[in-house]
Amino acid sequence: MKQRKTIILLLAVLILVPLAGYVAFVTFIRGAHPGRDFVTALQEDLISPEEISAVHVLRQSPGTWPFTESEYEQLEAERFPKQTTTDILQALRGSSVPGHVHRNHPATIHKGILRFDTASGKRYYVYYQVGLYEGRYFTWLEANTANSTNPNGATAYENAPLADLLSEHDPWHPPRDIVPDARAEKEP
Repeated sequence: MKQRKTIILLLAVLILVPLAGYVAFVTFIRGAHPGRDFVTALQEDLISPEEISAVHVLRQSPGTWPFTESEYEQLEAERFPKQTTTDILQALRGSSVPGHVHRNHPATIHKGILRFDTASGKRYYVYYQVGLYEGRYFTWLEANTANSTNPNGATAYENAPLADLLSEHDPWHPPRDIVPDARAEKEP
């Protein structure tokens, strides 16, 4: 009886340890590449705005994150026009600060993904979440390195001006007139 328990335990370990390793690999390693994330590369002039050939906004399905290039390709995408692209790059470069400021229960207004294509063939994904807190809109960002598809390896930023740009130009962003605006409640 004792020998049977030992064999069962050994089999369980032989099955579960590789399975746990595979899950960790898929979650944290696959799809992540070394290097500077997109926002840092812009801010440090490692990428110039002229190198960006296209910016697309991808419609993120609620509760899911793509992890592979083929999963990103399946998402609905809308290409931004040149002026919007310029405005977004300026906002990312000039107004993004590292990290996220803590807020006590902010309202999440919208989530999406920005894809930046370069002339050299690299792709950068920046995940965003537009929020509202105490009457002010803000954007939380998670910026990936070149050709990284894994959102778990992204670098956190915050950017307030980007919320206005995204509300105007992201076709899936809800209109501001249907989003509760705390500023209206505070004005006499």
